[in-house]
Amino acid sequence: MALLLTIMACQPGRSTAVIGVLSQTPALAVSLDGFKSGMSDLGYAKGDGIVYIYNGPTAFDALAIESKRLLDQNVNLVFALGTPAAIAAKNAIQGMDVPVVFGPVYDPLESGLVRDLINPG
Repeated sequence: MALLLTIMACQPGRSTAVIGVLSQTPALAVSLDGFKSGMSDLGYAKGDGIVYIYNGPTAFDALAIESKRLLDQNVNLVFALGTPAAIAAKNAIQGMDVPVVFGPVYDPLESGLVRDLINPG
């Protein structure tokens, strides 16, 4: 919640957090449900302070395009599901101040998603 409050504070006049969701497979829908449930528990329920932009699973070769499309919609945060989606999101935000939160990924160190686990970057 602190991350979203910090992001929203940087955008005067914006009272709703916009989260773009990027996923390659419907098999990770349970992780998205868990994320939304956790956000709701923190006071960010869909339609009440938070908006999700998600067009469903994206083909592997279109993840970069979908990442850019989400960023073009001025999202506050990208939630990436799976390693390919997380890598596409990380590449898309280069030079931008948009955080990426990712969930289930294969070895974030080996895949190059983070520099190290204590200071991910």
